[in-house]
Amino acid sequence: MASPFQPPRATQRFIWILPLFIVVLSIIGFYWLKMNRAETPLIPPETQRWNVQAQQVEWITAQAETQIFGQITSHGLASLTSAVTAELQQLNVNEGQRVSENTLLASLDKTDLLLQLRQRQADFESAQARIAAEHIRFEADQQALALDEELLQIQQRKLRRLEDLSQRNLSSQEQMDTARIALQQQALAVNSRRMALADHPNRLRQTEAERDRSEALLDQAQRDLDRTDIYAPFDGRVAERLASVGERLRPGEPILSLYDLSNLEVKALLPSSSLTRFRQQLQSQEQTILARTQVDGQAFTLHLDRLAADSHNSRTGIEAYFRFQDAPWLPEPGRQVTLTLQLPPESQVVALPPQALYGNDRIYRLVNEQLEALDVERLGSRPGTEQDSEILVRSEALQPGDWILTTQLPNAISGLPVRRVAGTGNTPP
Repeated sequence: MASPFQPPRATQRFIWILPLFIVVLSIIGFYWLKMNRAETPLIPPETQRWNVQAQQVEWITAQAETQIFGQITSHGLASLTSAVTAELQQLNVNEGQRVSENTLLASLDKTDLLLQLRQRQADFESAQARIAAEHIRFEADQQALALDEELLQIQQRKLRRLEDLSQRNLSSQEQMDTARIALQQQALAVNSRRMALADHPNRLRQTEAERDRSEALLDQAQRDLDRTDIYAPFDGRVAERLASVGERLRPGEPILSLYDLSNLEVKALLPSSSLTRFRQQLQSQEQTILARTQVDGQAFTLHLDRLAADSHNSRTGIEAYFRFQDAPWLPEPGRQVTLTLQLPPESQVVALPPQALYGNDRIYRLVNEQLEALDVERLGSRPGTEQDSEILVRSEALQPGDWILTTQLPNAISGLPVRRVAGTGNTPP
């Protein structure tokens, strides 16, 4: 028997068929609507362009400026040393003090040198006395030789008389022997006197050499005494005191150092890229190469004086020396300075604001409202008229009338769409 709550079998089938029918009908309706919808034309999106500023290329002839680092030096730095062994008695100057030429800077003890000078003076006077004695001896030998020769003649005549008497047996053999001995002795005396006279030039030269030697030692002693007072060799400034009063110094030991104020200069390293132009300008002497710097708030003007003869194995440049011009005062050697150097004039260059340069050597040209990257040669900078400074660049690819991007874009790349506007801006519309 059927349950009173169970629906008829036909009703159960309808309950299962109805949801399936609804699903199929929905699918059919979706595909019909999709196939019969109206076609909507596609509208391409507008290309995004950046508003930028640009500057037109104009050839100019200009002097670029570059900054180099240097050090103040003096090739007139003198180290004053002790010339003798003596005690430092006075030191009259201090570090940093300006002195004039021939100013007495220091004095050494003179006691030992005065004694040595007296000894050399005595030796010199003794040598002079020996020379005078030699001249007197020479004159005496000349007079004595005449007497000795006369005595020799007397002895010769005496011997001849004895020989005559001996032949007549009027003299003894003893008298003959005595006469011969006296004659030989007198002959030896004459020879000795003649040798003394012949040796006179040698003895005179020897005594004169001794005199010259003693005179040289006397001059040296006098010179050593004079060098106990140390004077400034030029107008300058005391750089450093290297000894103290009371210290016993030996020859060559330093006392103080002094630098010449007129020989102060700045030594700096010039870049290799500019050496050829600097050499040509120095040789032509048509225009002075100037530089400027500041020390303790004081502005100084310098000029390039010369280039170093040796690069010291440096591959980045060569040392150059700059001299001060009309300086109100001169800074101390050893200080580090930054030089702003005027480079030689360059033709067919372009002056651009700093923001036009990307990296060290890249700019962007506007071509058909798109950016085009160009590599350029950066020559330096110069003071600008409206901006703080301008960058001078050169490139064979640039032509007069080209537009150069002067707005700094964070995403600048070749092909980037841009729109040149008169106002300032770097944002897309």
